[in-house]
Amino acid sequence: MTGLLATFLGSSDEPNPRGELDGAAWRFVLPRAFDTVEWRCHGTAHQRDLDTLARHATVLRTIEPASRAIDDVPDRLVVGPERETDTAACAPVGIDLDGGDTGQRLELRFVGEELRGVAPLDDARARAVLARRVGDDGPVPRSLKQRVKGSPRRVRRTEIGTLRGTAPGPPAWLVGAAAEAGVDIARHGWALWSRGDFGSQKLIMFLIAPGETNSAAVVKIVRDPRFNDRLANESEMLRFMERFDAGVRGGAPSLLFHTTAWGSAVSAQTAVDGTDLRSELVRRPELMGEVTTWMIELASATRTPVDPAELRECLDELLARYIAAYDVPATTASFLRDQAELLAETELHAVAQHGDAGPWNAVVTDGGRIAFLDWEAGERRGMPLWDLLYFLRSSSLIVSQRYPWQSRRSRLRRHLLAGSTSGDRVAEAVRTYVQATELDPRAVEPLYHLCWVHRAVKEARRLVPDRRSLGVFHRFVLDGVAARDQPGLRGITLRTDDEGVRHGRL
Repeated sequence: MTGLLATFLGSSDEPNPRGELDGAAWRFVLPRAFDTVEWRCHGTAHQRDLDTLARHATVLRTIEPASRAIDDVPDRLVVGPERETDTAACAPVGIDLDGGDTGQRLELRFVGEELRGVAPLDDARARAVLARRVGDDGPVPRSLKQRVKGSPRRVRRTEIGTLRGTAPGPPAWLVGAAAEAGVDIARHGWALWSRGDFGSQKLIMFLIAPGETNSAAVVKIVRDPRFNDRLANESEMLRFMERFDAGVRGGAPSLLFHTTAWGSAVSAQTAVDGTDLRSELVRRPELMGEVTTWMIELASATRTPVDPAELRECLDELLARYIAAYDVPATTASFLRDQAELLAETELHAVAQHGDAGPWNAVVTDGGRIAFLDWEAGERRGMPLWDLLYFLRSSSLIVSQRYPWQSRRSRLRRHLLAGSTSGDRVAEAVRTYVQATELDPRAVEPLYHLCWVHRAVKEARRLVPDRRSLGVFHRFVLDGVAARDQPGLRGITLRTDDEGVRHGRL
């Protein structure tokens, strides 16, 4: 397999399951690995909370209480491997829901019926960090589309007693892994956040240093071990980025250590706090220029030559996957093959690539620097211009004029393909990138179309086959091919002067 775009081409085609993720967080709040875990409960617990605790484990034994405050709530659940065991032999770890007097008292936060947060009940700092992520009690803000599709979801808190057999501080397994890397977190506060709905999304443990109110470190934990390679790649990308000076690295996190717990990959990184770039772009569209400058510095510092044969192999694999995943018209497939051939004929240099450089993965730090987070899709030898195109496409939707009746697709057609002030801004950023990185202008149009092919192939993994025709990036590929000669796209792909482009001039 080619080393170009190794993360993408070498990754498996595992589906990205959605739902049934509540309960996945529980094992990681325990102090150590277990064969059997005991959950104790009396009348203060809700049945739905018990269902959450047992969702990802096998109920081995249920002992009925003498009396119940809530019907059908078992007094004790022993969960673990599917085998008979003596309760007395259970390891002294687990959750005591009737509020014992030893161990850490915990607060559980749900969104709807899904477990989303765990924090020590007596640590106001940790609970505040968690509340900023999960939200306060009450209705969860939802889009109009989400409200139409389902009933409102609510955040609620449940006091669940104590984490038995534990001392204050983060779970012992994490403290030990940090100590092996020379990092002392034994006295840190902690909170665990189970974010998102997809199996590939990570559990996040925030670590708060003594005397501080913001998280000092973020520990990412894979929910589903099938996605371990993604987090391992993120750790490797952060190590790679540490080779460069601050200008090239931007505000990327630093890696503290990488380990494995219960078969799941764990990556501890420095926390990067700031304001969501999306909200800042609304007020300051000029930040798009700052991102362009950073991507130019990163590309210039990481350029490596690409062998034409290697590039052809990569592009052939990409197009084969796209055509296999979608119903691609023959004329579109032929056009894309021609674009791939044109790109293979240019003298291309690979560059370091974030791989998911949308504004939702970036913050503006207190020092005014733009920092990109979540490097799991990163490539040390990726395609030039792709990060910038992806970022500008998403950002143009934020800064451009929006009408309530317009879909995202129609807005992109109007602003990027047909031409507008937003499209002109994108074209100027592309021109600046090409000039500064010495990218062959003839490569711009092939890179543009193949960028969205690449995104469409990645998107196909989370789409059921009969819904792939509605894929956002597949339709954007089709729209781009159809609008190739429209003014907006001609400007973005530097086709405003065909003769000049043909001879390598801007």
